[in-house]
Amino acid sequence: MVTSDIMNENHNTLHSENITEYSATSNHEHHAHDYSSIDSTEKLIALLEHMLHHNESHTDELSGIVTALRKNDKNEAAEVVESAISEYSKGNAFLEIALSMLQ
Repeated sequence: MVTSDIMNENHNTLHSENITEYSATSNHEHHAHDYSSIDSTEKLIALLEHMLHHNESHTDELSGIVTALRKNDKNEAAEVVESAISEYSKGNAFLEIALSMLQ
């Protein structure tokens, strides 16, 4: 099985088994939105800024998870989470570029 298949399988397992439990103890909710009807640049800027800050908060949370993984000698898992943080950072850089194009 290739890495992406393993990641998808693990994500699906975590999602189905643990997300409900996590959501019950977290004040953080996700739900779907349809943004296609947004009709002003100002609203789109506000949304992109919100999403950027939202992602930044997730990277902060993930950094704490990396620390906990390392304390529990789960260094390989910590490295994978660090890779996820790097990908969030790359995505945030693209959001910042999009924002600069709109402002």
